[in-house]
Amino acid sequence: MSTPHTPADALVDIEPVDSPQQQPPPTDAAFAGAVEVGLDTTKESVRSLTASADPRVMEALRYAGAELRAGVCEQGDNGGVPYQRYVRWFGNYPPSPWCAFFVSWCWDNATDRNRRTPWDNPGWVLSVHSWASQHGKLVSRPQAGDIFGVGGEHMGWVWSDGDGEIVTIEGNTSSGCVRSHRRVTSGLWFARIA
Repeated sequence: MSTPHTPADALVDIEPVDSPQQQPPPTDAAFAGAVEVGLDTTKESVRSLTASADPRVMEALRYAGAELRAGVCEQGDNGGVPYQRYVRWFGNYPPSPWCAFFVSWCWDNATDRNRRTPWDNPGWVLSVHSWASQHGKLVSRPQAGDIFGVGGEHMGWVWSDGDGEIVTIEGNTSSGCVRSHRRVTSGLWFARIA
């Protein structure tokens, strides 16, 4: 499945939505214990993984998987493809830590492509957590298609879960790329957005 993208020059006149607050960069603690893993993110593996999930979640995971397969990495300090594709999708934000923008971009492209999210700020982890808390979306046991967070520092998609661990697809990893990790669930928060 090809991933549609809007040309960067079409985004120049879009104003940021809601809160101008920017996400601080994640610390090394956000990646403590995370082990990079290889992942089969083909359309068939998404379908079998999330057969009972909301179709919008399945589509968001397809977008995340496509970006993982494409090997998207930043250039410089939060620049390059992630800035043009995920951050600028939502407005004239400066180059910023982009893990929340990545999650927001996948969700928006899987739903209505209106460059807005249900949470106030598409680039701020705490905005997603606050929205999930206010709307009863926080869950204690993750499943494929949920969002995970490491405090207010970092977030990504849950690809699969089991035995106190999750496998993720996340942007703005310690390598500055979209990567997949195995993480223990202890100390993480989870939101089921659909």
